[in-house]
Formats: sequence, structure tokens, C-alpha cells
Amino acid sequence: ERLIKDFSCFPVFLDHGMAYRVFDIFCQSVLSPLFHHIIELAEEGSEACWNWDHWHEYEKVNKAFSDLALTTTAQGGPYGAGDRL
Repeated sequence: ERLIKDFSCFPVFLDHGMAYRVFDIFCQSVLSPLFHHIIELAEEGSEACWNWDHWHEYEKVNKAFSDLALTTTAQGGPYGAGDRL
């Protein structure tokens, strides 16, 4: 409640395992190199190799963030649908 009241900050809470797999493994091993043009060939089975389970967890995390953003916007939150972020 304090985050919302004092800072207009709406937290999304993730369990430790999902946060680790999405941010520490998938984002750091796949997305960051992809978006920074540092693509290395990964050995099959390594954490840096594409993993559909990690992708699906990444989708779940993004859905949690977008659901919260849409809910707060619909309730008169800090941004409206036409605002540029």
C-alpha cells in the first residue's frame, strides 16, 4: 500500500524460482545478447540455449506486468491509453 500511496508504484510479485528463470537465465542468456547483437552459439542443453519453458514463463511474467498496467490505467492510474511512455 505504501508503494502505491507514496510513490504511485504498483509492484508485481513473482516467486523466486520464476524470477530467477526469467530474468537471470532467459533475459540474460537469450534476450540481452539478442538485443545487443552479441549472439554466441550455445551448446545444446546449456542455460544459454533456447528453452521453450523459459519462454513461456517470460510470457507469464510479461502478462502479469501488462495486466497490472492495464488495471491501474483503467482505474485512473498515472497513464492513459493514449499516453506515450
